[in-house]
Amino acid sequence: MRQKPRLLLLDAGAVIGAFACGGWEALCDAYHIVVPATVIGEARYYLDPGGNQQTIDLEPYIASGRIEVYEASAVELALTISTLHPTIRDRIHAGELEALTYLRLQVDKEGIAFISTDGVAIQVTHAFDAAGSSPILSVKSGLAHAVAFSLCDRSARRWSACCSRLRVSR
Repeated sequence: MRQKPRLLLLDAGAVIGAFACGGWEALCDAYHIVVPATVIGEARYYLDPGGNQQTIDLEPYIASGRIEVYEASAVELALTISTLHPTIRDRIHAGELEALTYLRLQVDKEGIAFISTDGVAIQVTHAFDAAGSSPILSVKSGLAHAVAFSLCDRSARRWSACCSRLRVSR
């Protein structure tokens, strides 16, 4: 059986967006999902279009092995942050830092796709020589992207409205 490609979810917005547009199951079916432990904690709830709080329970996915939780040590996080330019350090959130640490530590970055709703996180991936990685969704990025999964239009419109620039290639 062919191994699924890895998909790293860099931030809570990626998890929330996938749930909000109904694409979570498709992601889990198509990819080996890697989610930083910090992002798991950040992505517990979201507001639907009606303003109702929706719960995201990732525990069944973790327990069944459908997603992998990555937890970086304090030393690994410190080494990652030390490699970043001082003007970027304050702009990276904790979950993104943990995801970027995962990328930094991968010997073979080829074939790792990622989703982020933060352009700074996308830019930093290149500092770790993740050019072989392929972002599925990025914000504020001028790179060409490969998309194996289509985001629903409602979610794409919402992210586009929230961000200055959204680039999704199909």
